[in-house]
Amino acid sequence: MPSALPSVRAERLSLGYDSKVVLDGVSFTFEAGRISVILGPGGSGKSTLLKALGATPLNAAMPWLRGSLHLPDVPPVAMPQKPRPPRSTLAALLDGASGGVIDAARVLHEVWRPAPEAAEFLEPVLRLPLEGLSYAHVRMAELTAAVATAPYILLDEPEVGLDARCQEWIVRRLVELRGERTIIVATHHLGVARAVAEFAVLLSDGAIVEAGSNPPFFDRPQHPRTRHFVRMGS
Repeated sequence: MPSALPSVRAERLSLGYDSKVVLDGVSFTFEAGRISVILGPGGSGKSTLLKALGATPLNAAMPWLRGSLHLPDVPPVAMPQKPRPPRSTLAALLDGASGGVIDAARVLHEVWRPAPEAAEFLEPVLRLPLEGLSYAHVRMAELTAAVATAPYILLDEPEVGLDARCQEWIVRRLVELRGERTIIVATHHLGVARAVAEFAVLLSDGAIVEAGSNPPFFDRPQHPRTRHFVRMGS
C-alpha cells in the first residue's frame, strides 16, 4: 500500500459522447483516503464520470473529455455496474490482487473481517469457476478482489441486485476502509450512500447540484433539488 493515498481533482470538466454533453463544466475534489459517493437519478452521468476516473467497462464507448482532470498515478481497481465473471476463480483473483497468495482462504477472511458472514458465504465457492456461480456470489467475489489491496477503488452501484444481507456486508466492509483507501462509489441507493459516504456529490441535468460532507449533505441539504432527492431518492 502506497504511503501517500491518491486523490482526484477536476476543474471545469465536461464529458460526453459524440454531440451529446453528459456533464458540463463540473469541478470537484475527491480527497485521498475518503469514501466519496456520486449520487443522481438514472442518466445523470454517474457511470460516465466513473469511466473518466478510470473505470473502463468492456465493449463500452469512452466519453470525450474537456477541461482539467487530475488522476492518480496508480490505476484504479473498478467494479462495473454489471458483473462480467472472468474465466477464473475468486482464489485466483485474490492471488493476483495480493501479488501471490499461498492461503486464499486466509486472505478472504482478512478482507471480510468486519463482516465474517460474507467470508462464510464465499468460502465454499472460493475455488469454483466464477462463470457458474450465482449473481450474488459473483458480485461479492468482484468486490472482495477489488478491496483486497488496491489503494484507488471505483465502485459502480455495487449493491444493485443484492439482498439486504449482502448490502449490509458491503457497507460494513467499506466503512472499515475509511482512511485506508481512496474509494469512489456511484449509487442511487440512499441507505448505502448515507452509511458509507464521507463526502457526497449530487449530479443532475449535466451539473453538480450540491456537494458536501456527510452528515450535513443528507441531514441539512441546501439546494431544493438535493432536499427532494434525499427525501424521495429521485
